[in-house]
Amino acid sequence: MTMVHERIASKVDSISMDAEVILMRNKSLAEVVDEILYKTINLLIKEDKTYRIDIIIHKDAEIPDWSEFVIFIRIFAKRFEEIFRIWKKIEEEAEDVMNRVKEEDIGKVLEIDRINRNLAIFVDEL
Repeated sequence: MTMVHERIASKVDSISMDAEVILMRNKSLAEVVDEILYKTINLLIKEDKTYRIDIIIHKDAEIPDWSEFVIFIRIFAKRFEEIFRIWKKIEEEAEDVMNRVKEEDIGKVLEIDRINRNLAIFVDEL
């Protein structure tokens, strides 16, 4: 397990075996996910939220060749509006991470765009 994989594992409550394999094979995805998790956890701590983070691969039974890498975040919140507000902030942070990587390494633009298409962040109530 690489240092990035260890950092990711230390930040989440669970990670599926499929997701672990994908992270080990795709260094760029692992780096993006690690930074998104770092920013997300800092935001949730700042918001004083109890949270749970799981990483899974979602597959569609109707489209066997399609899969999505999912960061599933559950937070303790009393109102849906609060969950939605935090989800929007997390999405903005994720977008900033991917844009920064593309700006720093022009050679990664296509790879980051592919990651962006297959990466989902779900936020729900704990």
